[in-house]
Amino acid sequence: MPEADFWQNFYSDGELPWDLGEALLPLRELFEQDAPKPPRTVLVPGCGKGHDAIYLA
Repeated sequence: MPEADFWQNFYSDGELPWDLGEALLPLRELFEQDAPKPPRTVLVPGCGKGHDAIYLA
């Protein structure tokens, strides 16, 4: 099975064991302790449902 198909199967089945349904705790803790002042630019690498990007918006 090609690698792209392997990952697509996770998303097609809707079973994402790594998706906690919210932004990652270490990210939230970091920004609660020392949040940069606006205007700010943040890069969220990776893929998923975008919980981290939504939290940082």
